[in-house]
Parts: sequence; C-alpha cells; structure tokens
Amino acid sequence: MDKNISYDEMCTIENKGSMQKGMNFRANKDYSIILMSIKRNAPYKDKIINNGNIIEYEGHDVNNKDGINPKEIDQQKFSKSGKLTQNGKFIKAVKDYKLNISPIEKVKIYEKDKNNQWLLKGFYNLIDYKVENDNRRNVFIFILKNIDCVNEE
Repeated sequence: MDKNISYDEMCTIENKGSMQKGMNFRANKDYSIILMSIKRNAPYKDKIINNGNIIEYEGHDVNNKDGINPKEIDQQKFSKSGKLTQNGKFIKAVKDYKLNISPIEKVKIYEKDKNNQWLLKGFYNLIDYKVENDNRRNVFIFILKNIDCVNEE
C-alpha cells in the first residue's frame, strides 16, 4: 500500500499540527500511529520482514537529559512520575488483547524514506512484543502484522 506523502500531508491526514514522536498511542480514537525508519543512520533498529507483512519496531529511549546517553539505559515502561510511557501503553495494549480485555490495537505506520518523504505503509495489528538486550541495555521490540496478511500468527 506504500503511498508517498510529504510531512505536511501526513500531519493533515492525521489532523495533527505536528508529529514528532515515533510512537503515538491512540493518536486517533480508532488507531495508534508509528513513524519509523529503516535508513542506515536511523536512531532505532526497525525492521520490515516477510515482504512487509511483519514489522519489528524498536521502542523508545529515555529522554536525552542531564548528559545521560539514552542508548546506555534500559527502555522504560513507566516515567519517573509513574505514568505509562509510550512503550508502556503499547505493552499494555498487547497484554490486554492477549487477556481478551480489549480488541487488538490497530496501528497506522508511516516510514521515512531516503528523500525524507513519508510512505504510508498501511494498517497493522499490534500482535506482540519482546525484550531484547543489545549488549548495553534492554530494548522493547514491538511486533506488528499487516491487517491484509492472510497467514495466521
């Protein structure tokens, strides 16, 4: 479904004046939004697998404050104030779905291309997450499956 659009078009489509965060839980009442990049210099290690039917999206780092290198600190589920981070909200959505508490979370994915344009990848279901260690810290990997994919999980 890849459709090339500008940043301004993306913001207009999503009724947002600005979209800066990569993870946007329930940015729209019907779905969440993920902005991803698989470019070589991207700050996260997102992956497109199985001809685009599966996306592995790396969770978000802590804020870069007080001279702390976020790539040296485990990704967090909770903020210092105890509220769920974007990671925590996506994890809760997976757990709630698996416990039949809520329906599967629908996620609209945009990918930044080499020309800094955005490709609308389409809608994916948030089906799972895992925690991986990258030899420095623990990171969350969110697994999303294209809603048009006919194969079962």
